[in-house]
Order: sequence, then structure tokens, then C-alpha cells
Amino acid sequence: MLIYNKNNFLYCFIHIPRTAGKTIRNNIKKESHIIKEYIGCKDKFDYSHISYALRNKFCNFNKVLYHTYVRNPYQRIISSYFYKNPNNSIVDFRIFIKKILRYMDLSQYNLYLIYYYPCYFFIYETINKLPEDIIIEKIEDHKDIKINQYNLTTYYDQECISIINNIYEKDFELFNYEKKVLVYF
Repeated sequence: MLIYNKNNFLYCFIHIPRTAGKTIRNNIKKESHIIKEYIGCKDKFDYSHISYALRNKFCNFNKVLYHTYVRNPYQRIISSYFYKNPNNSIVDFRIFIKKILRYMDLSQYNLYLIYYYPCYFFIYETINKLPEDIIIEKIEDHKDIKINQYNLTTYYDQECISIINNIYEKDFELFNYEKKVLVYF
């Protein structure tokens, strides 16, 4: 979370893991006056990735403009996995999806799983709808911000695609990302 003043407006950036957040933070720092930056982990809590639901605990200002970026779930999970496991292979990635990610309990906060939570977890205040006072943008729509684009057929097989489609179903729906179906001949 990053709270800053720009052009006499107070903003709060909600940093979702693996959505070019470090780049966005650095861009904000170049162009704005920083009021408060939360970063790092302490006492099993990740301060860099504070969710919108906890905003009042960390950003107790009036008239704040909240914003965040989301990323395609297929791309984001590849990025997350290899960020956390830089020496692993694509085979390891597929095994992780089939044997570990599929069974992770992502319903409760766990510092060690935060990179695999769906994007909407960082934005929702209640489970039924997105808040109206936050600007949500797709990072892919910002051509000035460089993110890796992975070839999905290299990383995913049909079973992995199905698992990702299931786990991240709300991200696909809420943020209008297209679900894939791989067909091998």
C-alpha cells in the first residue's frame, strides 16, 4: 500500500502481487509526494500487499482515491511461481499447479500463499461485489509498463488450464479476462 499526494489529491495504491507493483510504486514516487509507504513483511503480515478491506486500518484519511491493477490469471500465476521459485522448471510449475495449488486453502490469510491469491481478494470488502470507490485497471492495458507475456501453451497443459480456470474463476469474470481452453491434436 502506498499513500501519496499528487495534484492536491490524496491517493492510495493497493499493490496486488505480480501486477508490476514495484514499477508502479517507483513511478508514483517520481511524480508525487509520498505520505506513507507500507512495505515488507513483519509478524507474518505482508505490508506491501495490504488489501482494500483493511484500508481503514492503514489509510485513515478522508477523501482518498483508491486504485489498483489486476493481471490476467494465467500470466500472473506463471509470474508468481517463477518469482518464488526462480530455479524451477516448467515441469515443476505444472506439478505445483496439479499437486499443490489445486489444494491450497486460499480462503484464509497466509503470508506464504499471498502471491497465489486471486486479485479480487485484494479488492473485495464484501464477498458479493466490488467496491465502487476504487479504480481497477488491467496492467496489460498500460503499454508503458513492461510485464512479461508468457506463451501459455508452453507452460500449461489442459489439466493446468482447467485448475486455473476454477481457482481464478472470479478474476476472469470480474475483470473480464478470457478463459482459455487448450486443445491438442
